[in-house]
Amino acid sequence: NTAEDGKINMNFGNIGVVFTDMKGGGHSDWEGTHFALTYNSHNNFHNRRSISGVNPTSSLLDHYVGQVNGLNPSDVYNTDQFGSSLAWNTFLLNPINSVDTTTYIGAVGNGGAEQRKYTLQRGGLSEFDIALSGNYNNKFYIGGTLGFPMVDYTEESSYSETDISDTIDYFKSFNLNEKLHTSGSGFNFKLGMIFRPVDWMRIGTAVHTPTYWKLHDDYSSDITAQFDSVPLWSTTNDKNYSASSPQGAYDYRLYTPWRLIGSMAIIIKKQGLFSADYELVDYSSARFRGALGGFDLQNAAIDQKYIHASNIKVGTEWRFQPFSIRGGYALYGSPYKNGLNDGTRENYSLGFGIREEGFYIDFAYILSKVSEDYYLYSGDLTEATQTESTGHAFQTTLGFRF
Repeated sequence: NTAEDGKINMNFGNIGVVFTDMKGGGHSDWEGTHFALTYNSHNNFHNRRSISGVNPTSSLLDHYVGQVNGLNPSDVYNTDQFGSSLAWNTFLLNPINSVDTTTYIGAVGNGGAEQRKYTLQRGGLSEFDIALSGNYNNKFYIGGTLGFPMVDYTEESSYSETDISDTIDYFKSFNLNEKLHTSGSGFNFKLGMIFRPVDWMRIGTAVHTPTYWKLHDDYSSDITAQFDSVPLWSTTNDKNYSASSPQGAYDYRLYTPWRLIGSMAIIIKKQGLFSADYELVDYSSARFRGALGGFDLQNAAIDQKYIHASNIKVGTEWRFQPFSIRGGYALYGSPYKNGLNDGTRENYSLGFGIREEGFYIDFAYILSKVSEDYYLYSGDLTEATQTESTGHAFQTTLGFRF
């Protein structure tokens, strides 16, 4: 099936103040220094995703079966209190027969149900920065930033399987609801330099350290199940069942990859410019850490599935005092190995601005396109759903000079 959805969101993008100390007639080769305090909204997580289709070969319950096979019934509840144990308590998982009680089967059997998933995401990632920079003889520029990012993310999803053709014995439908809230803060450092060998050229380089995150998760889930007739293993006459997980909570740390950046700009008679940035990010170097360890499997999976990626940005700006126009393109490379997923992202931008002596105002439009594979559950059991997301962002910036 093909499904489509959309969402409108408004947010506060950034605010900042820069203090400048110029040389003012001294004999130092340092032309000036600048101190800045800024707040920036880097990521907007608002998104909705809708997926539906009939799966003739597998079910989410097959994933749960793989988790509990070989266990005694008394141990199934403690296997995954946010997934398989909920299915067990609602008779969606059952022993295959009364003799072999350590081999299990799901109520959907070999597939054939219509699967649906609806996901709602909210929140964002913002950062408070303290920056210091200097200008040496109008040839060499250097700056550093100490950043304090903050994240707040919420995801709510509803997953269901329904026997719309009434071909699965005694099974009617089930619904799994999941909630996740992640919050936290961190710190990082950025250092950048620009060299001007001639008046019409700028050459730059920068390095961004990992962001050292301290994160907290709250999560929960529940399952409701409906049957056409009383399940075989039920001790009641009920056809509807429900089960809820405990409220989960977990603290952990995340270290994001280093970033190396090179850039160049060509100035044309103080009226126009062309610029290009190249960024290298090794996604396989990201790491999770827990108070007592426990992330060995996740970190090994990061090594196996991710690689370094290249991000390329090009742009141009032209001034016709007091007006300016600009355009840009950015390509963010896929972080996945061997075509495991797509994950590339493209941004197209157009801008218009007015700059006077005491103030400036800019307007920008950014079109963002992302394609990636999305798995409803274990990729060993089901094929990926191909998803495409398109974002339209309109931004306005107002600045004053004193």
